Amino acid sequence: MALIVNMNAQKECLDEVLALLKKDITKPDSGFQGKTFYTNYVVKVTDWDNEIVTSNVKTYSKDGYMDMQSEQANVYQDDKEVMVILPTQQLAFLNETSKQLNSVKFSGAFYEMRYDFFNTSIVERCDIIGDTKVIHARVDHTKNDESVKIDYFKCTYNFKTQKVVSLTFDYLPEYKIKQYTINYIDYKEVNGYKFLTPKSHYFNTNGKPLDKYKNYTFQDNRKNGKQ
Repeated sequence: MALIVNMNAQKECLDEVLALLKKDITKPDSGFQGKTFYTNYVVKVTDWDNEIVTSNVKTYSKDGYMDMQSEQANVYQDDKEVMVILPTQQLAFLNETSKQLNSVKFSGAFYEMRYDFFNTSIVERCDIIGDTKVIHARVDHTKNDESVKIDYFKCTYNFKTQKVVSLTFDYLPEYKIKQYTINYIDYKEVNGYKFLTPKSHYFNTNGKPLDKYKNYTFQDNRKNGKQ
């Protein structure tokens, strides 16, 4: 049974989420640099024809390294290169890591933007369901860039564990998707995970594709184009 709280408590709900965002373990100034984190979440994307695509995503990340696996794509990144493998399309491509995306300054700006986005939203309702609080909020487009196409969002978090459980975003009609939902299953610090070079997930030591990828099409999008 859900309990709908009053206006003051609604602001408290949002303040609690903002506090969680401030101490996000993935932030460049969070103090968690040098540590490896595992995240498992399910993404559900709904288009305007109500077609749904679901992905179970598992990631390991540490500073500039990231390994991500899902049904649709496997992505392996270090501070120099990104290998993307698409099983359904039997396609793989290698890109250079964007220096901008990999910079602490840019990452910090992203988290500031995300914080401002939540902070300027208008909370319409806050439900208490067991150990969780569910914020229903509408985006204030007068305080956000016009490129923001989100109309409404719902954030569910556990106030005992201090973790976000799920996020749902409803988009404006002019956007290509109708709704995006992410449900967090697990995220924690782990030890012993070894990051390999992105290329080694696709090529063997002789520079040939691994047997499971022998029928794939490979594209090298790097400037030098050398393996």
